[in-house]
Amino acid sequence: MDWKLELVAVPVSDVDRAKAFYTQKVGL
Repeated sequence: MDWKLELVAVPVSDVDRAKAFYTQKVGL
């Protein structure tokens, strides 16, 4: 999935924010 590549691309400080966003988007 491309979302993993984007998740790695985001700054470390935004990992939690990105994780929450992708969790809702992907449905994990």
